[in-house]
Amino acid sequence: MTTPPLPFGQPSERERRRNPRLLILLLVALCMVFVAGYFERLSRLDATREAVDEMRQQVAASQQRNANLQEELKRVQDPYYLALMARDGMGLVQEGDLPVVVYEGQPEPESIPATEQTTLPGLAVKPPWQQWVELIFPPGAPR
Repeated sequence: MTTPPLPFGQPSERERRRNPRLLILLLVALCMVFVAGYFERLSRLDATREAVDEMRQQVAASQQRNANLQEELKRVQDPYYLALMARDGMGLVQEGDLPVVVYEGQPEPESIPATEQTTLPGLAVKPPWQQWVELIFPPGAPR
């Protein structure tokens, strides 16, 4: 059983057998390259989605901060708030106000023992609440 000679340019039977194997091997390698590229693109897609989620969180935080700042701006533009800040924050007073300054941390003056306390004749000691009322509302001032 001998095979007849083949015309020039046609592959032999042996070469035909190699070709399908080689072709299958090349196709498998090509598929692996495509699969590797697909997995790389999937990893890029996951990274991009994570970045988008982080940016959405930043946008939400920025919007919340913006809303807080808008509320603060409205509160600061209120004339009553400005007057309060001038009084409390800077210690300023309006015209006609009587400032009361409280000093903290000063030592108590030595008290005179009760046996040594004397009052001048004709001078009555007023209770503290009445002294405060007279300090806040002077006796000759219009009410």
